[in-house]
Amino acid sequence: MLAIAFDFGTKAETLENLQGNLSQSQLLPQYFFSCEQWQQSRDRILAAIADRFADKKLAVRSSAQGEDGEVSSMAGAYNSVLNVSANNSHSLINAVQTVVDSYSGNPEDQVLVQPMLSDVALSGVVMTHDIETGAPYYVISYDDESGRTDTITAGNGVNKTVLLHREYEAELIESARIRAILHGVHELEQVCGNVPLDIEFVLTAAGELFILQVRRIALHKTWHPVTERRTSRKLAFIENFIKQRSASRNKLLGARTILGVMTDWNPAEIIGVTPRPLAVSLYRDLVTAHIWRDARAVMGYRALPAEELMVVIDHHPYIDIRNSFNSFLPARLPDSIGEKLVDAWLNRLDKRPELHDKVEFDIAHTCLDVDFEHSFKKRYPDLLNDEELTLYKSELQTLTNSLLDCSDNGNLKQSMACVDALMSRQQQRSRIELDQTEDPLQLAIELLDECRHSGTFPFACLARHGFMAEALLRSLVRTGAITADRVAELKHAIHTVTSDLVVDFQNASSDPGVIPAFLNKYGHLRPGTYDITSLRYDESPDLFSSQASARAKPKQHSFHFSPEEELAINESLLTAGLNMNAAALFIYAELAIKVRELGKFVFTRSLSDALYCLSRWGEMSGLSRDDVSYLDWEDIKATAVSPVLDYQDRYFLDKVTEAEKSLRAALPLRLGYLLRDARDVFVIPVNRHEPTFITNESVSGETVLLDAKSSASQSLFNKIVCIKNADPGFDWIFTKGIRGLITQFGGANSHMAIRCAEFGIPAAIGCGEQTFGRMIKAESVLLNCHNRTLKPRHHG
Repeated sequence: MLAIAFDFGTKAETLENLQGNLSQSQLLPQYFFSCEQWQQSRDRILAAIADRFADKKLAVRSSAQGEDGEVSSMAGAYNSVLNVSANNSHSLINAVQTVVDSYSGNPEDQVLVQPMLSDVALSGVVMTHDIETGAPYYVISYDDESGRTDTITAGNGVNKTVLLHREYEAELIESARIRAILHGVHELEQVCGNVPLDIEFVLTAAGELFILQVRRIALHKTWHPVTERRTSRKLAFIENFIKQRSASRNKLLGARTILGVMTDWNPAEIIGVTPRPLAVSLYRDLVTAHIWRDARAVMGYRALPAEELMVVIDHHPYIDIRNSFNSFLPARLPDSIGEKLVDAWLNRLDKRPELHDKVEFDIAHTCLDVDFEHSFKKRYPDLLNDEELTLYKSELQTLTNSLLDCSDNGNLKQSMACVDALMSRQQQRSRIELDQTEDPLQLAIELLDECRHSGTFPFACLARHGFMAEALLRSLVRTGAITADRVAELKHAIHTVTSDLVVDFQNASSDPGVIPAFLNKYGHLRPGTYDITSLRYDESPDLFSSQASARAKPKQHSFHFSPEEELAINESLLTAGLNMNAAALFIYAELAIKVRELGKFVFTRSLSDALYCLSRWGEMSGLSRDDVSYLDWEDIKATAVSPVLDYQDRYFLDKVTEAEKSLRAALPLRLGYLLRDARDVFVIPVNRHEPTFITNESVSGETVLLDAKSSASQSLFNKIVCIKNADPGFDWIFTKGIRGLITQFGGANSHMAIRCAEFGIPAAIGCGEQTFGRMIKAESVLLNCHNRTLKPRHHG
């Protein structure tokens, strides 16, 4: 028997054609009419509505001819009016007229009237494919908090999203509500002929699924025809790879692993979620191949086997969190205790995935703080017996006291000395040397070797000191020895290299004669530290083309603990067994935060100079910067000792073409921020993140979206700046008088969190994909750091 093609029409006509064909969902009673009928027979229509829907609250909805077309969609372009009384003809007339007036004048456009649903438990929209690429995912966006039916389509509600690969196994769906929605969706696909659908639905508290709208996805004709097949066949390989990574590994503790994009050396923030090959290969070379574990071993953490920290799945970089957690164990801790800790940390992260960017503070104990025993027993009751806990605390105590040593023999000062030595060498190297070298590739190799040994290695140590300082300060707040506001004042008093940048930028803006000196010091900075296509400050002609208008930082002042604070802090430190007092703690925290930022500033100069040399090598080889960004660093470096026996551009452009094709094919693949097992390959919750809020202020204002290619000449004064992943190259924004900052990626101790604390700028750091997407679409945003809320504001 031949299948009869389903007849799509307007919103109202499609719902009418579905009547009697559904068993897994329900349709609301409806009445619809055209604009022409409304003009000719208004009284008859009002009487019919009053008769059919007596005493009910109504939804008066648009159903225009062009709203749900096969090749185009005008979804959301027209007005709808909710909660209209069927018995109030005046309100009903106004509601219908509101819908009609939003149309363009086609007399055949329709108005759809339905009863309002009550007792709404969940409402939302399902796309049966990824709308942008056609990738084979059910995309379910829903609101299960407001009790309204229009929050997702209106874009102003609590938006949660889950993606499910179309070949998911039923047992992977844990939510009964999601299962009910999918049953209804599968039936609709069969009835409608398996075309890509956009479905609006409501689920009541009684578990009844109502379909409010069904339309074809108009963009489906633009999708690449092999995207679905190509994406699907990758998943079995990804699932197998995760199983392999979770198998027992030599000299590593822990029964399994979890992969994450924002844990530890968070690649999502630093190089992005789908970086180009040059960026990811440089990041591997400079940090995640071995520098990360070498630095921690020197500091007194567990020495690890030759394990890399980062894996890359189809151009998506992830941190192997078991490896990371092993590197947080004190070196002398027995394996029997370490095994329990790593497994417990992984299990807590599994159950609390929202903590994936806060593991150093909310999952693992990477140092001894003043609240250790209380927080450990609260998180992991009965994990260790008394003897094991005492030994663990003792090893953390030894490790922490060693690292708190601020003498010349301590790790902090030794790391600072390495940074100072590198900075001295850099100051002897001018931009002219980079321009005039006859062998830019060899110079790039030397610069990256310098960066690895004298830059990222000491920075890895300094970054850990920064986390320790933050952990100690947070624990003092938890015990009541000091308030969070006073800690904010402490951070605000710390003068870092970015403070110098803001002052020097203002001077250069007012006196062009000092611009060369400014560029000599800061010219290496680039938004996108590892991105060769991002211009350095000294390559940006518009850097000084707009008036500097920095949010003034109060005159530098010394921070002092009050006598009461000093007494409470001293007592807390003594009780914890830490060999320092309040004054020494402040010295340590100030140094750790200050030199962490200086270390980053210095190593990025060697990296930026190397990227500049690589761009020159590309020019000499007939390759653009964009071309070079698609090459792997190891492939480039190999030609220094194994020459290409062909024209360089021909040889490398083949690799560029292949890499471009591979990256383009990887973009439709949707993977979660955490990969625990097959659940997160086939069922992908787009988790709502809890941002790190900076300051205690509340501000509102217009948003402006920046990326690595954004011009520095645009006005940011009094704007709330939105940046996906912000690194030191974006420090120029602090010269522009911004009102606030929102980032998609970043943690409590990230670069921008520290910068905003220093300048007293309200910020929401690491708000996640969904919230960030809503903020950049909003006309303005309310950023309330005091109440820890971030909301879009719509005018009109």
